Amino acid sequence: MNRQPDRARSRSLAFSAVAVLAAGLAAPLLYASLKQVSRETTDAGPVVVAAAELHPAQVLSRADLDVVRWPADLVPAGAFTDPEALVGRTVRQDVLPGEPVREQRLADAARGRGLHALIEPGHRAMALRVDEQVGVSGFVQPDNRVDVVVAMRPRTGQGEHRARTVLQSVRVLAVGAETETRGNKAISVSTVTLMVTPEEQEQLTMAIAEGKVSLSLRNDVDVAVADTHGVSARDVVGGSPAATARAPRRAGPAEATEAKAAPAPAAPTHQVEVYRGARAETRSFETTEAIP
Repeated sequence: MNRQPDRARSRSLAFSAVAVLAAGLAAPLLYASLKQVSRETTDAGPVVVAAAELHPAQVLSRADLDVVRWPADLVPAGAFTDPEALVGRTVRQDVLPGEPVREQRLADAARGRGLHALIEPGHRAMALRVDEQVGVSGFVQPDNRVDVVVAMRPRTGQGEHRARTVLQSVRVLAVGAETETRGNKAISVSTVTLMVTPEEQEQLTMAIAEGKVSLSLRNDVDVAVADTHGVSARDVVGGSPAATARAPRRAGPAEATEAKAAPAPAAPTHQVEVYRGARAETRSFETTEAIP
């Protein structure tokens, strides 16, 4: 009669023993994990990160920066631990929120503050007003490389429109917008600021004055200079000697069929006037030999 309670008691003791054994085995693993977390927390140190997205030419203030604890073995090179050391520095490249602010993303402190701190020695910053087409549909961003193409208008009614690449691999310093008034309406106009040499500055100024300027975006690693000679309207649509020489026209399938189906030239004929009474008529006869 007492066998069932004894069996239940035995099972309970067995389960308890297994639980105690499992806890004993898991305790060292748990202790090691907690020890590792404690060690990582102890080894972490302060790192300055961006509180919001930072953009080129932006002058840093204390509100733009946060300080977080970062694992010591994961701190990137050039990171800062004191936010006050960054106040007043100029951003050279975009920095995402929460990303450590590194020296490589900042302009040289000796160059001052703002946009002019991004200009390399021997260069100038020149702003160019652009529309959506000229600005490559908004895909041009700071630190990109672009080519400058100008479509020149003839000075007189004679002459041809020509297009040519005048500058290649020009660095974009900043992209922004300004507001101007047109017909009692405020219109936002986008601007792209390029870093150019004094000679390139003169070329770009003349291009803006004499024609329509467009930008073409290029790969940052593609620094090769293309050998271009410009193109005229007749070169594009054909008809000029240069275009004909470059692209000789070939007959299409329909033209080739017509050429094959064209009849052979008619044989030479000789006309003779025949009189019947007072009536005259002309008859033609084919001949294979010339008649004297």
